[in-house]
Amino acid sequence: MKTTRKLVLVSAATLLALSIAGQALAATPTFSDIANSTAKKEIQSLQERGFVAGYNVLEFRPEQILTTAEGTSMITNTLQLSLAAISFIKAPVASEIFKNVKDDVWYSEAFINAHYNDVQLPADLNPAAPLTREQFTAYLMQGLEKAGNFPMVKLSPQPIADEADIDPIYQGGIQRSLFYKVNILGADTKFEPKKAITRAEAAIMAFRAREVLEAQLANPVPAE
Repeated sequence: MKTTRKLVLVSAATLLALSIAGQALAATPTFSDIANSTAKKEIQSLQERGFVAGYNVLEFRPEQILTTAEGTSMITNTLQLSLAAISFIKAPVASEIFKNVKDDVWYSEAFINAHYNDVQLPADLNPAAPLTREQFTAYLMQGLEKAGNFPMVKLSPQPIADEADIDPIYQGGIQRSLFYKVNILGADTKFEPKKAITRAEAAIMAFRAREVLEAQLANPVPAE
């Protein structure tokens, strides 16, 4: 009887140890393709918090171009945009808002959440189309300012070498992203607005936006 009881106790302890080890292992970042990425720290942090996912458990594909669906999902997840504070008579569906977005696919909810949190995505967008740097910046800033209820700020516009290439509708968002240091220009002060953004570049911006949001939520500057 004593032997049996000892075996039961040992088995229970072993199972507990294996369970804890398994949980720790599951929480460990598993992307094997970000070791040499300039966004390694940001990607790992976002993954650990459940804000980003890879193509599978091993691949984030940091240098791959970010699609509109991926970018919208990254923005809504990182900023935790949701419908929690909104009441509806009928539950919204993506296909009634966006011409080319299907219902019940992995990105449907992200588009709904973005739309109802003032992210100004065009109704005729293509979820598979690449996002440019100016587009992702504008959408990210719209989501950030909604999530944090930021005040209007008086900006002294930063000089941008290729400002003439920026679409005027994105200009304000880009300048605000520079003000909050979500974007940081290099020595050449170029923004490259029309360049398709990579998943790594987007992750860095999303990480910075999350930090700005958390600072605002911890010590709110009231909107006027």
